[in-house]
Amino acid sequence: MPEYMYILSKYIHYQYNQKSTSVTIKYNVKNPSNPTGVTIKGSLTKAQYYSYSKKDNKIYKFQ
Repeated sequence: MPEYMYILSKYIHYQYNQKSTSVTIKYNVKNPSNPTGVTIKGSLTKAQYYSYSKKDNKIYKFQ
């Protein structure tokens, strides 16, 4: 699952910044040690998707 989250968050990041380079797949990505959060119900804007993908990148230490 962490690899999937990495690819998804990078894809959103690249789309928002209009990058056309390929996402490098990383293997053996560890789950976050102390995940927290709440359920999100409703619609998200493009900026919100980008904001959440940046947070995912920080959680999984992808950047």
